[in-house]
Amino acid sequence: MTSSTSSRRTRPRGSVPDLAGIDPFKLVVGGIPSAAADMGDQTIVVAGAMLEGEKPGFYILDGHADFAQGDPGSGEELLDHQCRVLK
Repeated sequence: MTSSTSSRRTRPRGSVPDLAGIDPFKLVVGGIPSAAADMGDQTIVVAGAMLEGEKPGFYILDGHADFAQGDPGSGEELLDHQCRVLK
């Protein structure tokens, strides 16, 4: 996350070893009481990762669009367009 807007906006919702039985939308609604009323303004990112102990898993992040502040709520800003991990 490079912009100050994204660092304030994106919140981790948890890490899981696999996605069996996991509904990211329900995680967001369960963790943010006001989210149910405006799910259209939420952004959810599910990203593969190496978790503690070098075990493969996933991180689930969520954020909220704030159009008045010019924040479209996109997970795009989390992508590594330079593919630095492969260099």
